[in-house]
Amino acid sequence: MKLLIPMDFSLVSANAFKYAYNMYPKAQITCLYCMEANMNHRETPGLNTPESKLNLLSLELKNLVKDVIGRENLPESISFRIVPGEAVSVITNMAKTFKPNYIFMGTRDKYDLMDRWIGTVSLGVVKSCNYPTYLIPKHSKYDSINKALVATDSHMKNPKLIHWLKIWNKKYNSFIKFLYVQRSEKRELEAISEGIISNLFEEDDVEFSFEIENVKSKDLVEALLAQAYNLGADLIIAAPDRQSLVQSILYKSVSKELILKSKIPLLFLKFYYRD
Repeated sequence: MKLLIPMDFSLVSANAFKYAYNMYPKAQITCLYCMEANMNHRETPGLNTPESKLNLLSLELKNLVKDVIGRENLPESISFRIVPGEAVSVITNMAKTFKPNYIFMGTRDKYDLMDRWIGTVSLGVVKSCNYPTYLIPKHSKYDSINKALVATDSHMKNPKLIHWLKIWNKKYNSFIKFLYVQRSEKRELEAISEGIISNLFEEDDVEFSFEIENVKSKDLVEALLAQAYNLGADLIIAAPDRQSLVQSILYKSVSKELILKSKIPLLFLKFYYRD
């Protein structure tokens, strides 16, 4: 198991690391700090060379992780990379090299108007990376995944996606609710339900409990979040469309709205778009 965890020195990213470490304590973890190329965003008196600044950043990052996991010595399974460049590009390129099973990132609890307009780093990673990405809200703590809500549309007829969910859920045996939000009079649930059920039982029996439900609402995100909160879901799973990052920024995006509003951890899946 390999995890890529982009971090800064915020409580949000520290909490995301703790969530990931508690969820996969035996994983090989690469902790990635994205640094502006000019290295001026964390000025420290007396440190005038790039090498000295890198050493200090590395030490600070290691000490932060030690505090997060409550250990005096770091496990050999945790490594650190400090890479200059714009965050989304650095994370995307590192993911291509590292090929993680999952990316973990923290999401802030407050966003200003500029964040809402230009999008967040989290959104950029979701749209740019082809690896499953967990987004962890500031106050989330990992215990287990007992209930998960899956945002359901025609993607869920994809046998690769259903197979992946079955494999993923072997660890948790969580109850999964497939929720289809009907935003028009056109009904697609029957075809989607048949696809989900046939793929779930294609190779063997399903070991976890599940249900498929349809609700009518013009606001997809609000309906998903309301159902997730009512369910007591520990996780919301979504498979974004191929909408580009620019399209997500300029136009309404379900992914963006979920990132901005959800107080429940999110898992975005895009792996099945790989060529």
